[in-house]
Amino acid sequence: MANWRPRVRVWLPSPVLAAELRINPTTTPRAYQNLERDGVITTIPGGGTYVAENVPRFLKSEKLRRLQPYAKQIAVEGAQLRLTDEDILKIVQEELAKLTERVGDHR
Repeated sequence: MANWRPRVRVWLPSPVLAAELRINPTTTPRAYQNLERDGVITTIPGGGTYVAENVPRFLKSEKLRRLQPYAKQIAVEGAQLRLTDEDILKIVQEELAKLTERVGDHR
């Protein structure tokens, strides 16, 4: 994938790729789905599959994996303080709103 460039068509039909890699034929469609979900490729119905223009630095799955310990910490702290789920979510949403405001101020 290191040689993939934006807007270049991905021309490896799943069965062909599976045969070349000697893997289960159900693995390649799943891999394409994951790549599309993570923003690496884009499929245009009837038009083919292409490398996305703005491939994220980290795939969404990696971003979520990195954030998970912090989410757990907030959930544990909130539970220990006997806060409701709504209260915990509200405070996180308020902090996100503050970040959005700060970003808007610096534009």
